[in-house]
Amino acid sequence: MGNLIMKEKYITGILGKHIGMRDIAIADLATYLDHPVGVGEHGDIGHEIERKIKEISDCDDMVNTINKYFATSKESESTSDDK
Repeated sequence: MGNLIMKEKYITGILGKHIGMRDIAIADLATYLDHPVGVGEHGDIGHEIERKIKEISDCDDMVNTINKYFATSKESESTSDDK
């Protein structure tokens, strides 16, 4: 397997991982905000909300950096699916 193909596989895999992690964090945050009764086991819901926002931001940073420096076939997916 050529170096270029290997590079693309790694970049595409990492990009997909962070898009997925971001989507899960967004879904979790929506649950916290829309159904706070369902997350009663969290004593400090404000801290959990802030933690999820940070997690989304970190994933967005990774996705944006990969798209900026390593354009891949998933680039259009990540930008068209954003929020």
